[in-house]
Amino acid sequence: MNILDTRITKAKIKDGQLHVEIEGTETDTERKTTLRSLDGYHPDLQAAFDACVPHVREILGWPDHLYAGELIVTGVSWSHSENTGVDGAVMVCQAKLPEGTCNSPFCFNTPHLPFDQYSEDGQQPTMPGDAIGALNALRKEVQAYLEGKRDKGDLFARVEERFGIPEHAARNAA
Repeated sequence: MNILDTRITKAKIKDGQLHVEIEGTETDTERKTTLRSLDGYHPDLQAAFDACVPHVREILGWPDHLYAGELIVTGVSWSHSENTGVDGAVMVCQAKLPEGTCNSPFCFNTPHLPFDQYSEDGQQPTMPGDAIGALNALRKEVQAYLEGKRDKGDLFARVEERFGIPEHAARNAA
């Protein structure tokens, strides 16, 4: 199965590693694959996760002073409706609690919000437009990770530099 033909369904950062779940169909078989980074990820990926924080506040109706500087997005689960073609997402978050109250962060998820109505006459809440942009940018960074963008530069470019294997050949072999 070609990773580039699959759909990213989840991305999360845990213990300094990126975990990615992808799924796709090959002939008559559905496959789900989990990848975990061992080598770290590019700072652009962390920036894309961080760019989702203001949208969590907007979705939840939280003021800027609530958990100011203490709120992080650690993961996103994307959904796709086969019937309507509508995407949606849930963001997984943590907020550091005041010292002395607890050693663990407050962990929570945003509600699942579709990017558009499931039907023409639908009236349910949808993901804010700016949040969709941030989530799409995050998904692009995750895809870039899958294509070789790492903490120390592009993985496939490093293969070409070190071993003389053309970058395009290394990408196609992956």
